[in-house]
Amino acid sequence: MLAGQTTYLPPHLCLQSLLATGLTQPEHVLQHCLALYRKADLAALRQYLPDSYAAALAPPEPAPAAEQDGGSNSSGAGQTAAAPSSSSSSSSSDSGSVSASSSSRAAQAPALPVGPWFKIRESGPLAPLAGVLDVGARRVLPGHLLRRSQVLSTLRPSPDAFQQRLSLTACTGETSVFEWRLRWQADEEEEQQQPEAAADGQQLGATNQQEASSNVSSSSGGGGSSPSSGSGGSSTSGSRGGRWVLESVERDVSSDLPLPTTPHPKAAPEAIVKAQLAALQHGDLFNASCFSSWRGGMKGHVASRRTGLGFHLEALRTKLQQEPYGLLLHHAAAQLGTAVLPSQHEMLQEVAVLAEDGASARFLWRMGIGAQGCWMVTGIFSEHDLLHTDWQQQQHI
Repeated sequence: MLAGQTTYLPPHLCLQSLLATGLTQPEHVLQHCLALYRKADLAALRQYLPDSYAAALAPPEPAPAAEQDGGSNSSGAGQTAAAPSSSSSSSSSDSGSVSASSSSRAAQAPALPVGPWFKIRESGPLAPLAGVLDVGARRVLPGHLLRRSQVLSTLRPSPDAFQQRLSLTACTGETSVFEWRLRWQADEEEEQQQPEAAADGQQLGATNQQEASSNVSSSSGGGGSSPSSGSGGSSTSGSRGGRWVLESVERDVSSDLPLPTTPHPKAAPEAIVKAQLAALQHGDLFNASCFSSWRGGMKGHVASRRTGLGFHLEALRTKLQQEPYGLLLHHAAAQLGTAVLPSQHEMLQEVAVLAEDGASARFLWRMGIGAQGCWMVTGIFSEHDLLHTDWQQQQHI
């Protein structure tokens, strides 16, 4: 570049970044959350989480200096002799602090119930946010394709509430619709000032009412002018102190319709379960077996309409000949219950089934991602099997 020449910058590069000025609009906060959830940056997400989750994700406080010194008050000879080993002790303390911090992070992930049978602690990157994100959000958001996100609708029910429906695509290809809910959380100082402002407004209104009554009583005949009412209402400020907080992210079950007719990378595991249940309800074992990838001699094989159906069809037929799995055939209704993610490529789904004769039973669908990137049914377990068999043994079935 020659001296005296200036470089041209596009107009969009000359604008000040939203992150530099602070995010005050909920739609901007939501877009920032999408980027942070994609990287699973829990430290940066604290600013958009409720106080309870923000405090739980706070980094552990350093150990007090007295504990770090340890036995530094020993004799001088002992201190001199222990000088070479102090570095090793410090390194061991550092490794202990790292392991303590990692264990604290692991302890942040709650143990989630799988029906009434047992509890599982998820290992996914967003497992500590199980109270804010449902199982679908914890499954799709890590590593999701940000450029494919699409805003479907936006609702502002009140100035302090914001809702938006987005279509998101996971890194595996799964596409689902999620409903995001944000609320405005005022600062503690402002929350303390609101009751005081309300009390001042009530006192001012009472004073104006007394003045008005005194003016009416002092005026004679019709010559008195009508009293002017004071503005005793609460004053509204143009700027409020606080932040937008993410209340919840829930998957919209309506995005499962229409149900898939064959496994596909875009189909969610919930949709695969519903599709297999619909086939079983109609007694169609052939189509029901298309969604199965039973573990065993064909482990890791993905079922399709052309290959592998013989093994999976026979495995499903054998399963349905046992009790209470026979209730799945021609059942009257089915409802999905709780679900957990033992890993990002495996899901356990509780299903309650009502038979035509009024009998009911609960089952557990085990889902996994096959070699072709499709969610498949890798196992169906009855409540009796779960209560009388160790789950670790069930994992190998």
